[in-house]
Amino acid sequence: MKGVFAGLLFLFSCITFAQDTAYGQILSDIKKKDFFTAQKNYDAVKNELNEFQQYFVEAYLENAFNQLEKSKMHIDVLLTEYSTQLSDKNKADFLSLQHENALKLFDYKLGKKCLEKILNEYKHVLTEDELKDYQNGLIILTALENEKPQKLYIDDLVKIKMIRDQVGLKNLPVQLKSDTLNFVFDTGANISTTTRSVAEKYGLKILKGEIEVGTITGKMVKANLAICEDLKIQNLRFENVVFIVFEDEDLAFPQIDYQIIGILGFPLLESLKEIQITQDDYFIVPKEQSTYDHPSNLALENLQPIIQLNGKHFTLDTGSAQSMLYRNYFEENRDNIVSTYPQTKVRLGGAGGSREFAAYDIPWEVELPGHKIQLDRIPVLIEDNQEKPSPYYGNIGQDFFGKFYKMTLNFSKMFVRFD
Repeated sequence: MKGVFAGLLFLFSCITFAQDTAYGQILSDIKKKDFFTAQKNYDAVKNELNEFQQYFVEAYLENAFNQLEKSKMHIDVLLTEYSTQLSDKNKADFLSLQHENALKLFDYKLGKKCLEKILNEYKHVLTEDELKDYQNGLIILTALENEKPQKLYIDDLVKIKMIRDQVGLKNLPVQLKSDTLNFVFDTGANISTTTRSVAEKYGLKILKGEIEVGTITGKMVKANLAICEDLKIQNLRFENVVFIVFEDEDLAFPQIDYQIIGILGFPLLESLKEIQITQDDYFIVPKEQSTYDHPSNLALENLQPIIQLNGKHFTLDTGSAQSMLYRNYFEENRDNIVSTYPQTKVRLGGAGGSREFAAYDIPWEVELPGHKIQLDRIPVLIEDNQEKPSPYYGNIGQDFFGKFYKMTLNFSKMFVRFD
């Protein structure tokens, strides 16, 4: 009997260790922003995890795969019924995640309440960067808390020919008052953006409070928020669109005589649920959503779309003319890259100017359902282009999309389909 009991105890210990190992790996994948691997691993062991562990994981994955109300509910349960099982760092992280849910749902008051609670009760567990980010976020949500949520009105199929500007970026015709302006179409922009001269000329409501905005070069730039109460794109009509307002010179590139006057960011595009971009530069919002017979390959990290390619996770940016690979990719393939390809430099530009980074140019092949795609030349950055290390393997831009007749982005079923 004693031997049987000891055997059962050993078996239970093995099962518990396996559960903890699988659970720990899922949390590690989430921390690395690899939500696709985390979801796959979670699906395999979900029934072996207890309710607390399930809610813990689901709160993050539901946020990443745009199931915001479910994520919001699970966070509420974790912070109330399971509060004693959470560390102060857990609580701060879940309040931050709830703030993200609220921002995507345009519930600015809830978002502000979450950040205030973090800063009032959990400042002791924050890093210096987190503290600055939350303080900056609180300025944003204090400015927005009494503003109406963004609304969309659409009554038919939308098909618009986009215009390529002098640097090759795709622009959509935006109607402000009686004028039509060309704004860059950019899923990589967390919030829509414009210049101060445009905001003042067309009567955008500039809100109180100055914020700091990070750029692709790592530089922080001062800006304001504004509300555009009425914006039209063909037969799409938007109300209460949030814009970041930069000084004109911060969106200017005098070395090539190029000025950005506006960028259409992710919250505006995501509200359309599905968009299609064709090789001949048509922007389409279909009457009925498309289908996709594969696991989800699109996720969100805050307001940044993420795509899975070759089993790795990349940011997806329609406002970037060229794709590039990041330091994570370089480190995993360092020996082959250094011994095979010449080193070069790549110049990256954004709000606040541009900067050069050391890189290698390499060919890159991607396997997709039914076919393979190769970019003959793609830069691999040796160093991070931001102050904080990027968890991603690169950024996918228009040179990759241009290999296909049509790219479909679906933000309700969360997939990217290449045809």
